[in-house]
Amino acid sequence: MKKRKKYILIAASWFTVLLCWQFFSLYIGNKDIFPSAFQLITAVFYLFSEASFLSAVSSTLLRGICGMLLSLCLAAILAWRASRSDAFRTYIHPFLTLLRSVPIISFLFLFLIWFSPEYIPLVMALITIVPVLTENLIAGFRNIDHSLLEMSYMYTFSVKQKIKHIIYPAVSPYLFSGLISTAGLGWKAIIMGEALAQPVTGIGVMIREAHGFIEVPRLLAWTLIAVVISYGFELLLKRAEKYNFPVSFASKDYAEKIMENFPDILNIEGIRKRYGHKILLSELRLSVSRGKITCLMASSGYGKTTLLRLLSGLDHAEAGDVPLKKDCKVAFLFQEYRLLPHLTVCENIALSRASCMRKETVRKEITEILEQLDMRNCIDRFPETLSGGECQRVVLARMMFFPASLYLLDEPFKGLDFDLKQKVMDYLRKWQVRYGKTILYVTHQDDETRIADKIVRIQ
Repeated sequence: MKKRKKYILIAASWFTVLLCWQFFSLYIGNKDIFPSAFQLITAVFYLFSEASFLSAVSSTLLRGICGMLLSLCLAAILAWRASRSDAFRTYIHPFLTLLRSVPIISFLFLFLIWFSPEYIPLVMALITIVPVLTENLIAGFRNIDHSLLEMSYMYTFSVKQKIKHIIYPAVSPYLFSGLISTAGLGWKAIIMGEALAQPVTGIGVMIREAHGFIEVPRLLAWTLIAVVISYGFELLLKRAEKYNFPVSFASKDYAEKIMENFPDILNIEGIRKRYGHKILLSELRLSVSRGKITCLMASSGYGKTTLLRLLSGLDHAEAGDVPLKKDCKVAFLFQEYRLLPHLTVCENIALSRASCMRKETVRKEITEILEQLDMRNCIDRFPETLSGGECQRVVLARMMFFPASLYLLDEPFKGLDFDLKQKVMDYLRKWQVRYGKTILYVTHQDDETRIADKIVRIQ
């Protein structure tokens, strides 16, 4: 109903424009100065029969598309560098401000002296689009959630998966906001450049020609063509803005090789990490046995999360070495959920192995895990529709679905009520025994230690 109302309002708006146009045409009473709506439409159809129509429109379209693509590439390079360096952002800020502030006509007259007529419309598009798009993309790149990038590192996402499912969703609102806001300005700048620079052909050239011969209906007809192109391009951008990349699965199941490089006993001691004036883990002595569950219980502030980050390779110790081989595959269950909001529960869990398994196989395995966690009915839901306890079980399922030599769990049972916690703990224990997994988890709750083969308590 809302969509129908929207279309009715759009139609009413266009009808009002045509009515006003017809009124002014009748009021002026001279079709050579102000043609009627019917005469204007006739002039547009007459343009279609001209031999120069296709070449003029295609030339302007080509300049517009090339201008957009070049502007996007240049803005992306500048924005990526500026988002990673405040010094570089400060350095380019005066240049961007200058491009936004100086009147376009001033640039145009200078370019008429400096450049060939064929290049002027393209350069006009660049100076119009690049400043706005660069600022938008800087904000977009700074909007990338680095905690999701850490998650993607632990679950071995490919570069393509990171771009499609983490970087693009974070940047796209800013990207399309910039493109849509500058698209109209870009087309105006290109057509203005064509009108004054007079390249071989283009819509601007035809408008200038109609002006020279005082052919008002033809001038307005070409102007209407330019408006339609600009409006159509904006609609395409708005449609593209809604697009999200689907998760790509393998066409067949591939055998996954897991190199069991975890030692029989992993001894952790002598490592140290400093945060400000506080030194963490300097007195820690901990051994983790292969194929067993080890629980580290300590109060908040001891450095439990820091220890897991050091073991996973997300952080580095200032003293001592983490005794894990570099090719030892590690899975990490973070305290935060770190779920991708635009993907379903199934897709969030599947992404780490989607490149080597068929969609049907993935869904079957994930369904079995979710059944044990009382989550089967949530398989096609999005994270925003889940409660905290449900999100916690989703990240547990994601960890269990990922094949690794060592599983690191940071407060794995938070957000679960007592009965559900017991059920999840029992399933985690059965899963560990069945597959012989090595698990190290940290907690500060006594009732969460019962499934551990070994409990290390630190006061």
